[in-house]
Amino acid sequence: VRRATNSSIIQFLNISKTTVSKIIDKLIELLKKDNRKIEMFGGPFNLVQIDETMMNFKVKGHRGRSSKNKTDALTIIECDQKITKVFACVSKDKKEGTILPIIKEHVLPGSIVHTNEHATYKNLCKLSYNHGSVCHKFEL
Repeated sequence: VRRATNSSIIQFLNISKTTVSKIIDKLIELLKKDNRKIEMFGGPFNLVQIDETMMNFKVKGHRGRSSKNKTDALTIIECDQKITKVFACVSKDKKEGTILPIIKEHVLPGSIVHTNEHATYKNLCKLSYNHGSVCHKFEL
């Protein structure tokens, strides 16, 4: 998974910073809506990819990320040579106590679950998932 910066999105799509900001705001608004119609992902030998992300837009005059200008989100993607299902939701943080209940609610035990090396996911094997992780630092 390759991460895109706001400036690379602006350049690639030839749009303004304001437009990117509006798109991010709209995505956050849509993710906050109750889209939790329980649909289970995975199952034995089915691949599910899970990733947490922070959506924010740098505020002029601030350096780095502003804690007031961030929204954490979790994505769950089922794959079978192509994407077959997608779920996304806003989460209050990226902690294990917040993320694991969402995963348990949406991913069937026995699923092959791929994540990054974030500490949040370290106990997925104990929850009956076949867990594998990718170190983005070394794998593209």
